[in-house]
Parts: sequence; C-alpha cells; structure tokens
Amino acid sequence: MAVEREIVWSVAARSNGGPVTPAVRSCREEEKPVWVTEMTESVHVLLEEKMREMEAAVNAERELRQQQEARLKAELASLERDLQESKEKESLVASLEKCLQDCKKRERSLVEEGAKREAQFKELLRSLEAEKDNLEERLTNQLSQLNGSIADYKREAADNREHLAELQREVERLARERAELEAEA
Repeated sequence: MAVEREIVWSVAARSNGGPVTPAVRSCREEEKPVWVTEMTESVHVLLEEKMREMEAAVNAERELRQQQEARLKAELASLERDLQESKEKESLVASLEKCLQDCKKRERSLVEEGAKREAQFKELLRSLEAEKDNLEERLTNQLSQLNGSIADYKREAADNREHLAELQREVERLARERAELEAEA
C-alpha cells in the first residue's frame, strides 16, 4: 500500500514538474497533499477520455469494415450477374449451333456458308468459356479476399476487445486504489 502511494505521489510530483523528494516519499495519508487527490482525479478523467477514444476508434473501424463488406458484396453480386449472363450466352450458343445443324439439313446449297458460321460460333463458344473461366477465377479470388478481410477484421476486433478489457481492468484497479486512498484519508 505504501509503495502504491509512493508511486502515485511520484507520478503526481513528476507531472507537476518537480522531482520526487524524500519528504514526499515519506508522507503519511494524514499529510497527503491536495495535489495528490487532484492528480488521482486527473488520472481517472484521462483514463475515461482514453476509454472513450478507444471506443470511438473501434466504432470507426467497425463502420469502415461494414462499408468494405457492403462494397465487396456489391462486387460479388455484380460478378454473379456476369456469370449468369455468361451462362445464358453459352445456352444461346448451343441453341444457335442446333439451328445451324437444322439449316445444314434443309439447305445443301448453304453448306459452305454454314461451315463458316459454325466455326464462328465455336470460336464464340471458346471465347465465352474462357470468359466464364476468367469470371469464375475472379469470383474465387474475390471470395478468398473477402474471407481474408473478414478474418482480419475479426482478429482486429478481438485484439481491440482484449485491449479494451485491459484498459477497463486498469481503470478498475486505479479506482480501487483511489477508493483505498480516500478510505485511508
């Protein structure tokens, strides 16, 4: 208890610009200077301000994370629409190939022109398949990034909660010390 009083008085003396004198170190509770009480209250106020700042920082980080999640979800929805359009295009290509085959059967005179069209449609199919593969790869990368971001935010939130808990324990400890000092006064 005496050591704690000495530390509080030491901190208070240093913050007032003076050195810690032996007279201050040997003070008893009955002789406790007014500035010690003021310093204790000042420390308490500073800790409360620091807690509010930390809570504001956590809230700001949470809001930023929510904005990033919304942006990533919008990008994911856009990629899903693109993938759906690609599937519809692929279905359309298959339908056009069937039509081409029917045209070949009906009109032998257009065989050469039909062959050229078929080659074009196959190229389009390869292009669409490549586009589909590209979109699927992008979607997979985006999902991986999103999962990584979520994991990072969870780690940061856990770290912030742990830090906040440490600060709360420190505030409680200082409040107990203050109460003990006041009780001894």
